[in-house]
Amino acid sequence: MPKKNKIEPLSSFERLLMWFSIRYAIGRTSIASQCLPYDLIEHYYPRISQEDRDALSKDIERELETLTTLYNAKESDLEVWRIFAHALGSKYHHNILATDGKNYLCFKFNNEFYPLQRYLEHPSIKCVIPNENIRSFA
Repeated sequence: MPKKNKIEPLSSFERLLMWFSIRYAIGRTSIASQCLPYDLIEHYYPRISQEDRDALSKDIERELETLTTLYNAKESDLEVWRIFAHALGSKYHHNILATDGKNYLCFKFNNEFYPLQRYLEHPSIKCVIPNENIRSFA
């Protein structure tokens, strides 16, 4: 019987590098900094504990608030980071029963519900469940 690949949590060094890279890239307007959340989702997400995801989400939200309040950063430059923060943070997660009869774990951003699994598979492609397709919140 083949062995299942065990997902190793991030080492303390990897966590530190991830945190530093986020702090460096957030608020910059280069393509590379806008792509960092996508790369982190692709390469690190399964290895980040929910506790660390929640802490990162809170840190990112705090930094985004500082950028908009003190430095008048354009909201459009920060959207990819806000979406990333909401995907990480469990406080933004909702279980949704859609009209197709399926349950979806989603995160809410700007009054739209993003299926988390779809975001994890294709973070650069916007995919939301339209409000008219939401039957209830489970």
